[in-house]
Amino acid sequence: AWPEGPRQSETAIQLADVCAVLDRDGEAESLYRDALLSRGAAADQIDDVFVRGVSGLGRLYLLRGEPDKAEPLIRRALDLETVRLGPGFASVTALFNMALLHAVAGRDEDAKRRFGEAIETLERSDGAEPLEAIAVYDNCALFCISRGLADEAESLFRRALIIRQETVGPRHSVYAAGLVNLGRLQFDRDALDEAESLLWQATDVYQRNKGTLYAGYLPALYYLALIARRNKRRDEAGALCKKLLVAAEGNEDANGPAEAALLHVFGLLQTDRKNPGDGEQMFRRADDLARSAASKHRRFASNILGYMLDDLAGLVRGDGKTAEADALCAHAKEIRETISWSLGRRVFTGG
Repeated sequence: AWPEGPRQSETAIQLADVCAVLDRDGEAESLYRDALLSRGAAADQIDDVFVRGVSGLGRLYLLRGEPDKAEPLIRRALDLETVRLGPGFASVTALFNMALLHAVAGRDEDAKRRFGEAIETLERSDGAEPLEAIAVYDNCALFCISRGLADEAESLFRRALIIRQETVGPRHSVYAAGLVNLGRLQFDRDALDEAESLLWQATDVYQRNKGTLYAGYLPALYYLALIARRNKRRDEAGALCKKLLVAAEGNEDANGPAEAALLHVFGLLQTDRKNPGDGEQMFRRADDLARSAASKHRRFASNILGYMLDDLAGLVRGDGKTAEADALCAHAKEIRETISWSLGRRVFTGG
């Protein structure tokens, strides 16, 4: 209906956004490229649609692990917005993309500055899109966690949780996902009572929203099992692991990480029963499964690996394998410092 016109370009970029969220990277890349080429580089063609396409293609490359391709595009999108709108008026999306780019490149101070600018832009805008705001707060919190800034991360997660509650209410899966984020953080800080309370609230919401496997439901059960085991409620830990497997049943992408989580917890229970050999076998099998997890469960799999490799290191160190233990601990630290971004439906949109 709109051959070679601006409406076609806009539609192609919207479709590219959808393909990117669905992990259809090749289609997304082709659509972004075709849309941008059809607009050309003339000044009268450089509008919001063009900038969204440049920004989306840059973020696609970044999240695909190709920062060298991503950087010139993300920088170009921010420069174009500054020229069009004036200094200090770039969109949240352009600032957020630049923050992600700096974080991936290890430019921590620049990442913090750009995240701060994105948040400031959000908070001075009366019409901020709630899911975009959640993405900025959550991903800034994940950056802070990877850099050991737990207090800052907690504040950001709590701000995102308020937006989730105000937007969809406390019985929606979007709200439950915020509870899981905060519960994970409190678990890492050994605030186990609060973590347990948050995670039980989340599982209750997920169970009320039957019919779909929500990604946050699996980690909620996993963390609750770890807490139960740490508090010596071993039967409860085992029951939660079995519940985790049942939840993933019939979902090919979820089966691997669910089984990895179960094996990690069961391996810990075996070591508690003075069966370190069995525990080690379970840990190594969990390692294989977590590494092959589908992209939609990558954060969950990374969490499992971070904890499990430290536990495996403790076992092999007890057998006198110091070099292997040191290597496992170093790998666990590397995983914790590598950010697994929280990617929702709005992560590719530009306005």
